[in-house]
Amino acid sequence: AQLKEYKIIEPDRKNILKEWEKSLQFNDRFCGLYRFFEQPFQQALEEVILKKISKRELVEIISRNRADLVLNDKTRKNIEKLLHMGELKLKIHEEAETFFSDNSFAEYVSNEYGLPLNIIGAMRKNELKSAMAGKMIVTEAELRKRLGGCVIMQENNKWNLHTGEKFIYWRNKLRNMSDEVSGDVAFPGIAKGKVVIHMSWTGITEIEDGDVLVTSMTNPQMIPMLKKASAIVTDEGGITCHAAIISRELKKPCIVGTKNATQVLKNGDMVEVDAENGVVRILEKEGENVNLKN
Repeated sequence: AQLKEYKIIEPDRKNILKEWEKSLQFNDRFCGLYRFFEQPFQQALEEVILKKISKRELVEIISRNRADLVLNDKTRKNIEKLLHMGELKLKIHEEAETFFSDNSFAEYVSNEYGLPLNIIGAMRKNELKSAMAGKMIVTEAELRKRLGGCVIMQENNKWNLHTGEKFIYWRNKLRNMSDEVSGDVAFPGIAKGKVVIHMSWTGITEIEDGDVLVTSMTNPQMIPMLKKASAIVTDEGGITCHAAIISRELKKPCIVGTKNATQVLKNGDMVEVDAENGVVRILEKEGENVNLKN
């Protein structure tokens, strides 16, 4: 109910920090609720079900919405619970749209310092809070470097953000580790296409019919993009996540929970999405005229 009733505020110098703290608390409550459906409850339920049937059978049953085909009463009831959790999660996505499309805090800082919104989007939480309080503790040059590529790593029990040479090193190391990524099949099928990576909750990325959409996780605002895609690949999620539910509605091959697809794959890569075996193979890397697979 709170998500559905959320109203975008108009921050000013008097209320900005107070409203920011309220927003952070609201975000924590939302994430706690969302994680309940994603982790650990959903996975625990999946593991119980998978002791009785195979993952391929489970995906087929969910894709057809035919839990009634399962003869074992307990397993059938567990699958019905899993389907219900998927419906609730989809509802949470839809009702969270207003909250996650609220750019009022970033717009306030943008107007105060005369910086484009995408620059503000490269700030870390403490940097944004400081800017709202009237003190910019990060340079515009540093923020622009982050937009060119950055990596956040845990070092000596502290999360550090690196750009420049360190980012290039880790990006190349990750991309050279493998010519494929793997995850869970959400809807079966095989498709080939050019990778389009989308990393924004509210923004729109240009996509052509037949492209393969690669993202951290989908949301309702991405439906027009999902309809154009030949296949969907996500970093996060299980077989009842938003991407999985939508892929079954659209009947499009979908692999979820790869953990690193948005890091290993690159815009323009030609890939094969094998959503029979849960593997995305790079056929040709962007900018290279040599096939990696015959």
